[in-house]
Amino acid sequence: MRILPLTFMSLSVFCFMSLAGFSAAKAEDQPVAQPGVSAAAEGFEDIWGAMWEKFRYEAGQFAGPANVSVLHEDITCDGVKDYVGGYVNDINPDMDSFLIVIAAREGEEIVQTSLTLPFDDGTEYALTANEEYGIFPPQITLHAMDEEHVAEFGFPVPVCNLSLRIDDGMTGSIYAFWVTEPDADGARLALFRN
Repeated sequence: MRILPLTFMSLSVFCFMSLAGFSAAKAEDQPVAQPGVSAAAEGFEDIWGAMWEKFRYEAGQFAGPANVSVLHEDITCDGVKDYVGGYVNDINPDMDSFLIVIAAREGEEIVQTSLTLPFDDGTEYALTANEEYGIFPPQITLHAMDEEHVAEFGFPVPVCNLSLRIDDGMTGSIYAFWVTEPDADGARLALFRN
């Protein structure tokens, strides 16, 4: 077996090829504007960046495109798509949890909020890990309900009838509704468990 010396030129070519591949991968991670709507008009890059900014604040360096599931849907009932991301935080020594981050546009303002759901702690909104295989990322889907049905939940604040359905596959689903007119405490999500 012959070992070739690593020259500056071959190292430069390798680094360039690696960076070019990295740039291509980063470009794929970026959202694509809907046909006929410019990204700037939708404010799309702003809320995309706001979601990742909130993830960085809440989960540090560990939450990234490789381990965060992203939903791009309107959850605020304003006709503009928002970003919702979900991340399993299984490195916290205190508790395993599922972090949900939401970035939405309300008028000219970008609103960021987060929700942390613990695994197996016995509380009302706890998720359940599979005893045999461990923690799987819960599924987040958009779920539309009739306004009359949502009114039956008795939330003390007005909410959007589009909810995030969080399902761990083991226990009843959790529904998170966007609060359209927050009260004094400023909470942006109202929760209901099926």
